[in-house]
Amino acid sequence: MQCDYRAMDAAGLDVDATTVSGDFSNMTLRSALRRILQHTDMTFTVVDDVLLFTTVDVAQVHLVGVAYPLPCGIREAGNHVIDVQSLIDLVQNAFAADSWQQTGGSGSISPILTGGEVILFVIQTLDVHHQVEAFLRRLHERSFADFDGGCSVLRIHHVDDATQRADLVASLKDLCNAALSDHADERATVSALGESVVILSQSAEFHGLASQVIAAVTGIRHIEPLSYTPGIAGLSTGGMGGGGFSHQSVPASGWQPAPLAESPATPPTSTAQASPFDPAAIERALQVAYAAIRNGDFDAASAVIDSVVVGADPAIRARLDRWKRFTVYARGYSELRAKAYRAAVNSEFEIGDRVIVIVEIDGEQIVFRDSSKQMSMRLDELPAEIDRAIIEQWVGRDGRAANHLFLGASHLARDRPSPTDALREWRRAASAGESDGMLLLYPLVMDSVIVPVEAATAASQ
Repeated sequence: MQCDYRAMDAAGLDVDATTVSGDFSNMTLRSALRRILQHTDMTFTVVDDVLLFTTVDVAQVHLVGVAYPLPCGIREAGNHVIDVQSLIDLVQNAFAADSWQQTGGSGSISPILTGGEVILFVIQTLDVHHQVEAFLRRLHERSFADFDGGCSVLRIHHVDDATQRADLVASLKDLCNAALSDHADERATVSALGESVVILSQSAEFHGLASQVIAAVTGIRHIEPLSYTPGIAGLSTGGMGGGGFSHQSVPASGWQPAPLAESPATPPTSTAQASPFDPAAIERALQVAYAAIRNGDFDAASAVIDSVVVGADPAIRARLDRWKRFTVYARGYSELRAKAYRAAVNSEFEIGDRVIVIVEIDGEQIVFRDSSKQMSMRLDELPAEIDRAIIEQWVGRDGRAANHLFLGASHLARDRPSPTDALREWRRAASAGESDGMLLLYPLVMDSVIVPVEAATAASQ
């Protein structure tokens, strides 16, 4: 959290002389900040993952790119894409109309094809994003109310890469079901048909998560808006759409925008040059980085990843961005774990039918009392169930959704990596409001460096 003192001084604002009082309990951070700042010439935005308090004029300069899924009921059918331009026009006219490019501003909206489906890539200020997200979410929830979860829904996702298609068919069902728990669909089918992946499921949540994973794995490319074709598809709130497909079945709780980058010059495109570098060398570098992450040497992992020169290949750049984010979250988990252990002293923890008390933690040693017996051991020798109880209790008390981002990374960084547990934690983070970078993270659960380690450890059990 930072204050932009230079901008505030230039605008004649004295931050230190400004005091605000009020009851902000039972309010989200966003609502509380708006209430606090509403009678000042100040606002807030996010720059490089830092909450920045600045002037309204300066905030207009900081643009953020966010990928929004189309609300349920706005969809494509077959090879025809709906006229998303009507939705784009509505958004641009309704929210901060003078801030878009066609009226002299800097904001823009572009339709993008990702995972075989259309999403909206919006470049705008944080404040306008909040308004757009709320509007699209309301459209989605209205349509979702008519979804009949008792019937199977067929959805087809275009995946032209044969390797990605095979990986999705082999792993997608198990990954989704393991992450969804109560909303899993064991009868769901995932199959290949030509250059597409076909999903049949009764679970809206299954379809929603599958769509997110496919979108993350296959990447994003820009498309031009196509004109509306009567009878093909349109804005609806239920029933059977054109082409015989049900409307989008993304659960209300699972509709999440996915921030991708700050201040991008243009939307992602598919016209990048091929990388001139050896893919095998990049694979070896990531294997070294992964070993460093699992050993807790995050600086070494970051140095290895930063040393890889990737040229203009967007797929390789996106993969390295994922590994950079993975390293950050794995480091975050290490810090989270340290906080949890510091808070554990003199606390009780239920381990099955036992209750243990942490007596002391000194450096790498831990002392705890189990029944009437006191034990001492190295922290790295502590039984997994005790370690898990300490961390889960701290996470529950702390209550921040971002903790689940770190927990997800820890499941991929442990001796026996678990992609399904990682995916489950990241979904918990998203459902609690931490949707930042979800599309960036999801492909890690199928990364070619991590999956062989998971398979090898599973085979050795």
